[in-house]
Amino acid sequence: MQSDEQAKAILGDEFSFFFEAIQTHLQRLQLDQQARILDVGTGSGYVAITLALCGYRVLTGEPADDISEYAKQAWRESAQKVGVEDSIVFEPFDAAIMPFSN
Repeated sequence: MQSDEQAKAILGDEFSFFFEAIQTHLQRLQLDQQARILDVGTGSGYVAITLALCGYRVLTGEPADDISEYAKQAWRESAQKVGVEDSIVFEPFDAAIMPFSN
């Protein structure tokens, strides 16, 4: 896994913006480091990647039938570049019908 600064350098300015914003919220939330986090709507993967870099296990997904350009972004490649792909699980789901228990 890359350091925060290495990840920002590898993934660029847009990722850096997301990272800083998410870090601010994570500090306020003070989540247990063992928390598993559901990221609804993978998109670019920046939220899931940031959470994984912070040590969280992340479940993320898009609807299985989502064919939009947004849903087809190469989030997995970015996760691999910074070494967090093993901390992120992708599962297709529809956020309107959440298939998860609490």
